[in-house]
Amino acid sequence: MKEHVILLITNRQEEDIIVRHIMSKCNITEEFNVWSYSASLMKLYNWIYDVDGKEVEKCQFINVFRKQEKSVKYKVLCQQNFTEIILSYDLSDLDYDDDKEKIYKLLKYFNNIRKNGKLFINYPTIEAFYHTEEFHKGDFENREIGEKDISVDSYRMIVGGEIGFPDWNMYNEDIIYELMKRNLKKCYNIISKQCWPNREQEDYRSIIDFAIIFKKQIKHFHNNEKMPILCTSLCIPLEILGVKKRVLLELFKE
Repeated sequence: MKEHVILLITNRQEEDIIVRHIMSKCNITEEFNVWSYSASLMKLYNWIYDVDGKEVEKCQFINVFRKQEKSVKYKVLCQQNFTEIILSYDLSDLDYDDDKEKIYKLLKYFNNIRKNGKLFINYPTIEAFYHTEEFHKGDFENREIGEKDISVDSYRMIVGGEIGFPDWNMYNEDIIYELMKRNLKKCYNIISKQCWPNREQEDYRSIIDFAIIFKKQIKHFHNNEKMPILCTSLCIPLEILGVKKRVLLELFKE
């Protein structure tokens, strides 16, 4: 029996598929059981907070989840002893204007994979994974997406037209970590507008705050009508394995 059981929450089937591919290429699915659940982010918000924005119950999210999810379809899922919770969402599926304060609160709430869970928001969608491959052309570092192309359908057409959707058999663990590094560097640049720190970090989470990134992205979008492309879900393997496998930190030193 596998010791670790992951609850993977997404809003779109393609998100679930790509996250599972990313994890499988890092051998996570060989060591972890992964259960999938689909829900809108605002549905989860309404489970956690009341109309005044106060937490309904002071308990870990998994207990809120078990209390709120009444469907017979998820009866077996609710009985699992989850050790990690991952939430992967696309900005294009969110009302990032009207709900921006709620999204920010959820990013602060879902900030630990082994407690309430960790929320990853992709800009504009998880298909940004494929654009990350363009780093070797010098394009990804500065690539942004405009307002008219931020929807899932529009952005998928751009990715499909420029890159296509490559066979997952071409990816391996080394490639995934290289793509992860490029996304982390872009995250850091969004936060600080400086170069990636030339020193070993105890934990990438000490310098990358996804709640701050969300605020910076939305501000940049409102000021410029475009925002940097990011696939933060690429950080999931590091989130799961990074604490155990400190050798992975070597990937982020240049």
